[in-house]
Formats: sequence, structure tokens, C-alpha cells
Amino acid sequence: MYCYKPSSQKKREKGLLIALLLLAVACFGSARIPSVFLPALLRVVGAFSLMGALVVLFRYLLRSYCYAVEKREGDDGAPMDFVITERYGRYASVVCRISLSEVEQIEDITPQSRKEIARRTKNARVYSYIGELLPADARLLTLHGEDGCIYLKIQANDALIAAIERRTMK
Repeated sequence: MYCYKPSSQKKREKGLLIALLLLAVACFGSARIPSVFLPALLRVVGAFSLMGALVVLFRYLLRSYCYAVEKREGDDGAPMDFVITERYGRYASVVCRISLSEVEQIEDITPQSRKEIARRTKNARVYSYIGELLPADARLLTLHGEDGCIYLKIQANDALIAAIERRTMK
């Protein structure tokens, strides 16, 4: 069994949250000045920046993931499973469990390949289990199951990828 939990200070996410909150305060504060042109527009921009701050808080700062390669309980002959556990505050729950035999391909998500990956996965089911904005170690797992092609976006170090490839690639 191998388990990987990305460690990050999430500086980019914290900076974005602070910037959005400061923008909201500036917009709401300046909308109260009587000589300001279109105060309603400033309130709308402030409201959207508050919504963006909430999205950053709940999607990136309070959420983290743990990726594990483990045996299925009670089944000695079955292939290994890839398990993703989501930590949200104090709570943890398994959000994804797939058999490693379903993994067809693993590829890096780089700034150069983002557009090509977005074009290829445009009409497919894509599940993102990444707890950071634009991580350097993002990977795309391609799965072929009964429902067609499914993509998983994860953060993974080289040891996790080696553990997955040892048990999947034919």
C-alpha cells in the first residue's frame, strides 16, 4: 500500500482570497461615496468578488486530498484499487475508488499541454481531485470503463505514479 498527501502552503490560493476580499471591501466602500458614478455597478463587482472569495475558500483552502494504492478489503485475488480520500475540514470521506486495471494512460498536465487536454476532454466526464490552483505535479488519468472514457485529474509525485504503473500498465 502506498499513500500520498500533497503538502503545500497554498500561498497562491491565500493571496487570491485576500485580493478578492480587498476588492470587495473597496467596491462596497467606494459605492457609499455620493459622487461616485454608477454605485450599483460597484456593488455588483463587490458581490461577484465576494462570491469568488467563497469559491476559493471552499474549493481550495478548506479541501485537500489523499491518494492511495491499496488492496480491496476481503478479496485477495483482486487487482489493487486507487482510492482518493477528500479531507474537508475535520471530515474525511472516500470520493473515488477505482480498480487499477481500468487505468489506461497517465500523462502530465503541463502549461503547454493544458489546451490540448482541454480540447480532448471537452465532451467527456472529467473529475478534478486537485486541491490547488495550477499545481506543478498535476496528472491526468485516462480510464476506460463500461460507460466510456473517464478522466481523473490528480496531484501525484513520481512514487505514486510508479506504484500505479507497476500494477496497471500491460
